[in-house]
Amino acid sequence: MVVDKLLYEFSQGKLTNKIVAKWSRFLLDFPGGVGEYVSSLNPIVIGGCARSGTTLARAFVGIHPKVASPQREWHVFLGRKYSGITHRERLKETFELTDDEISTILSESSDKVRFIEALFVLYMKKHDKSRISVKNPMHLYFVDQLFRCFPRMKFIHVLRDGRDAVCSLRTHPKRKLVGGEFVPTHIRNPFDWCVRRWVSDLHCGFAGRKYGNYLEVKYEDMVHTPVDTMRRLFGFLELEMVSEDRLLRFYERERPENHPPNVEIGVPLYKGAIGKWKREMTSDERDLFKKMAGQFLIELGYEKDLNW
Repeated sequence: MVVDKLLYEFSQGKLTNKIVAKWSRFLLDFPGGVGEYVSSLNPIVIGGCARSGTTLARAFVGIHPKVASPQREWHVFLGRKYSGITHRERLKETFELTDDEISTILSESSDKVRFIEALFVLYMKKHDKSRISVKNPMHLYFVDQLFRCFPRMKFIHVLRDGRDAVCSLRTHPKRKLVGGEFVPTHIRNPFDWCVRRWVSDLHCGFAGRKYGNYLEVKYEDMVHTPVDTMRRLFGFLELEMVSEDRLLRFYERERPENHPPNVEIGVPLYKGAIGKWKREMTSDERDLFKKMAGQFLIELGYEKDLNW
């Protein structure tokens, strides 16, 4: 029954509308809301279902000498109250800001887009870079709004075999940072919820396909053929390709404490996470995935049919 309802809502576009409506209330948490202002900046914005390789994409893009890319995850639009202490602390950590700098940007910004623009400009200036890249899986939920506010933006939608993504979502986040130490969370999310998350996020991201500045990149391609994949990606970003040595040593720049759920980003590329579903999915779970999301594996080229 749950599966049938999910498929019906998806086919009618209702599932995506529900998700966007859920998060859109945070768009107006800034005095003046989003407003009508249109920025001339060309930020690089990365999104994708959680556990699909968005952190790896951000790490690859961030090694470019012209790109300023904070390692901590931050959503371009979300964040409850910019003047609230929790979000203020997150801004300070992510963008290396002082309280005075945040207060100045807040006082000089009449709406959220101007605030974001000023924040990006200051961060690029601090790092002497001409471009900025920010990553958060939930960027998928705001593709249309992002392109309205930043029409020159380059949006990267990171894809992953949904079976592997679901297996990772089931135990996400595996660890958290407590008192400077990584401790396990022992989380076990419901399998059907994980499939629903992958399907809905995927559909939200597909809204970007109507824009010229939107690109889909597969996690598996970044792992198996990183040089060719990033040459294509940097071309899309209108940036020159970096050396192979610099690209493959991306992990040396990473600080695990910046992303506790993704400490593996601090080591060289490895292929062990590809195909993990073959070891972790039961036969019943495979059947459920086929019914709920098998069509998308075919559409994305991961399978030719449902006989797997």
